[in-house]
Amino acid sequence: MKMKYINTTLVKDEEIIEPIIFHWFVRFELFIWLLLGIITFGVLLPVFIYKVLSYKTTERALTNKRVINKKGIISRKSEEIKHNRIETVEIVQSILGRIFGYAKIEVYGIGSNSVVFNMVKNPLSIKKVIEENTI
Repeated sequence: MKMKYINTTLVKDEEIIEPIIFHWFVRFELFIWLLLGIITFGVLLPVFIYKVLSYKTTERALTNKRVINKKGIISRKSEEIKHNRIETVEIVQSILGRIFGYAKIEVYGIGSNSVVFNMVKNPLSIKKVIEENTI
């Protein structure tokens, strides 16, 4: 997984310890949008293109110092919390998420800071890694 943005923002002695990977269900969703685009004779193809670009331009990782979520196709939004500022890590999992093994992970920092990772593969192991690295 390419992490151009995250690699350029790493500080001294910081390294990526765990990329946060999208669950395969995201690709299934993209496939459904493509089918809908074809069925509607291209009317919904812009939605499919937007979803693909959003998926391809999102970078999510845990470093030994921060949790990072970068989104954006043209503009960029980076959400980050340093490990020593993390207060809570929550997993939100729907029925489909329980069946197929994906969830949303919400990381709350001290104050009103939060980072949300959607459609996370192996959410329990990611939560464990975050909590193990929190000081």
